[in-house]
Amino acid sequence: MDVDAERVMTRAAQFVEAHFKDLLQAMPDGVVVVDGGGDIVFSNAQADMLFGYAAGALRGKPVETLLPARFRGTHAGHRAHYFAQPHRRSMGLGLELFGLRQDGSEFPVEISLSMLRTEVGDLAMSAIRDITERKKA
Repeated sequence: MDVDAERVMTRAAQFVEAHFKDLLQAMPDGVVVVDGGGDIVFSNAQADMLFGYAAGALRGKPVETLLPARFRGTHAGHRAHYFAQPHRRSMGLGLELFGLRQDGSEFPVEISLSMLRTEVGDLAMSAIRDITERKKA
């Protein structure tokens, strides 16, 4: 990440932490907030646990870190399209989505997206739910 991109990501992270941290930490689902460049600016405790990372370890990583390799190639295009035409929606309607834990294991997920328009730029917020038990049933 270049110096300018890192400065923008840090500013976005500080904004989210200052304005939304308590709310996002209270959410029952994992929440990951990403800037327009695809860098994670915030993850709540539930997301950290869900993906197997220490608190704060996801900040600054590309969101594609959380995707199995077979989905990474197309994700940047999907992300760019979402930032160009944002709207609240479920991600991957009709598709099976999977997350990737730090240990390399995959798990089925359900993801909802929302755009946060902020003074530091647009940020995409994803609410992520592990649906492993639902799929077993």
